[in-house]
Amino acid sequence: GHVAAIRAAGITHVSLGNHEADLKINVLKDRLNELGRRGSVTVLNSNITGLSRQSRESDIVSSECKSVSVGLIGLMSDESDMFRDGTFRGLNIANVNETYAQIWDKLNKSNNVSCVVPLTHQSLQGDLNLAKWMLEFQSQKNKVTPIGGVILRGHEHVKIHEFVPPDGNNNETIQVVKSGMNAQRAAIVDLQFVNRTLQSVNVTFEELDDSHHQPCPIVKI
Repeated sequence: GHVAAIRAAGITHVSLGNHEADLKINVLKDRLNELGRRGSVTVLNSNITGLSRQSRESDIVSSECKSVSVGLIGLMSDESDMFRDGTFRGLNIANVNETYAQIWDKLNKSNNVSCVVPLTHQSLQGDLNLAKWMLEFQSQKNKVTPIGGVILRGHEHVKIHEFVPPDGNNNETIQVVKSGMNAQRAAIVDLQFVNRTLQSVNVTFEELDDSHHQPCPIVKI
């Protein structure tokens, strides 16, 4: 049912959450294969080993004119209390910060992306820590002020919009964004670039009303 809903909604990219570990690995692999059938949905998984055939470490999306490229990655929490044994059904979870840095280097070396946007599933504090790390890492790499960015996140069930640092300028801030649960609202994230450099991130939320929609015959739960 979840696979059918995601495909029917036209969603292009997903990342793994902690409840995917509720499924047995062979069942999860089957569902992920269904998601990616005919290239319809890209499953982003950057730091869980053992699912490389069913997911991708990263993906690159470009503007229509191809002048701007953005790298997308999927990061599962490496926090000790996310899973009882610290693993995802026995599969190892690599360090979130180190994975971000490694893939940032790889994407910039091979594709010269304008920015990297993580799709994460960890606690809010974990994402705030990642945001601080991203700013420090950007400063080291660019040798100038950080370019900022955004983290699109999961896990908590409520709407979240945090800024790191809280009083920073738009182009020197990482925004941590979650729209909430049950598809009650959408987060519209507008990335603006000047000469291929990320200039600003603008986030708005739109409340969704499904009361006037008929049940979708494609989705059978």
